[in-house]
Amino acid sequence: MIKLVLCGPPHSGKSCLKNGLMTALKRSPTAPYPNPINACPDGEGCWFHETARVDPELAARERRKGVFSREQVEVYRAWVADTREPLSIVDVGGLISPENRSIMAGATHAVILSRDAELFEPWVEFCGELGLPVIAQIFSDYEALDDRVRFDSGMLVGTIHHLDRSVDAAGRPMIQALVEQILNLCNVLEMSENDNSK
Repeated sequence: MIKLVLCGPPHSGKSCLKNGLMTALKRSPTAPYPNPINACPDGEGCWFHETARVDPELAARERRKGVFSREQVEVYRAWVADTREPLSIVDVGGLISPENRSIMAGATHAVILSRDAELFEPWVEFCGELGLPVIAQIFSDYEALDDRVRFDSGMLVGTIHHLDRSVDAAGRPMIQALVEQILNLCNVLEMSENDNSK
């Protein structure tokens, strides 16, 4: 099982990245069907992206910014820890916090998205403390005109441009590269399971 956390500082476009990634994975003939887990305190789940596209005023009214309740954290923690789906995409809030530590502890891997290059390192350290391998570090540049994709020692790095709820980002080169990174990870885990079963 892969439980992939999308994390990083606030206002970087994590929910837009998640929606583009979910769409791209669903379109892939070889990817496992992605299970979304929305573990943010604002309640911005899959419904929000589609509602914001069709009726921005309704989406703004229904969105609940705030802090986690203890009960909410426990529910989200259990969702991540207990899921048995082959592939889950976990969207968490934008703070390095005890709440996110609890929620992310049950994940297996992480992608860090940041609008500020200097804010990657605290998230890399946070994921390291949780034992989460970071498979991608993506710089979110709203004003850029294109994506920049490269690999550094097996990690996907680069830039994704103009993450916006009004745009379908599934075809972006960075999201396509992230899909490939996930598929490679699935293949490695499958081969490892096959070797262990012999």
